[in-house]
Amino acid sequence: MGRRRTTQAALQSNPEPAGTQCIGKVLEIRGGGLYVVAVPSTDAVASAAAPAPSDPASASQPPAGTTTLLVSMPSKFQKLIWVKKSNFVIIEPIADSTTKVKGEILHILFADNIKYLQSIGKWPAVFATGSAQSERTATMRTRTRAAKTRTMTTICSSTETESHPTLTTI
Repeated sequence: MGRRRTTQAALQSNPEPAGTQCIGKVLEIRGGGLYVVAVPSTDAVASAAAPAPSDPASASQPPAGTTTLLVSMPSKFQKLIWVKKSNFVIIEPIADSTTKVKGEILHILFADNIKYLQSIGKWPAVFATGSAQSERTATMRTRTRAAKTRTMTTICSSTETESHPTLTTI
């Protein structure tokens, strides 16, 4: 699949976790396509879990009731879709991995994907408060952008009427 179709599929699909797949929250970006992700604690995930990062420089602490995993991003997503801290992803845990990487990112979840998963009841209860906070933040950003747009429109229209006396404001 080419770059365009990979991007379209990632942006337009509503993925659901199936089987051993689970939803996780990105806590730390290690570089080289590696991420530390917090996933809800279950028996299947606990067997593949890596120990929690012990460095005190780690700014993000995992939520209660979660396990941390080191996961990789497939090369098909690299340089197409960027993942930031506190983004949500669907991962596939690798139970019998001989390396430190214990899973792979399958999908990056956007705001509409999160709302869809919440509406069908597949959103983990562990992340319920964090998603509400991210929705509030997104709403505040939208309101701020709308206010800036209204301000710029007002400034532009008043400048135009001052320089061109034939223009009238509505």
